[in-house]
Amino acid sequence: MKIKLLFTFILMILFSWQGFSDGNEPLSEETSSEASISGMVVDKSTGEELVCANILIDEIDYKTCTDIGGKFKFKSLPPGTYTIRIKYISYQETILKKITVKKNKPANLKIELEQITL
Repeated sequence: MKIKLLFTFILMILFSWQGFSDGNEPLSEETSSEASISGMVVDKSTGEELVCANILIDEIDYKTCTDIGGKFKFKSLPPGTYTIRIKYISYQETILKKITVKKNKPANLKIELEQITL
């Protein structure tokens, strides 16, 4: 039983090792034609980074949120033109239309959200 378990563990390691890359070479032809969108979301009046703002790409239903520094990144996007929605509690929703990304030319955005006064 122990030998069978050890053999299974070794096989899992060997097969999973094939999927790793050092990041310098694309894993396949398909990944080499992908694009990315990254950026930062800040408060328009103070410039303060907004943590956990929701970022959505309408056309392909991708979603993410900003990190502790207000930054976000979408990797492995097909090249194209996208509409991006940014939502954050107590801030006005912002819609960016016609954001074009091309392979090997990432889009980098600085997004300023305006606080809603109640």
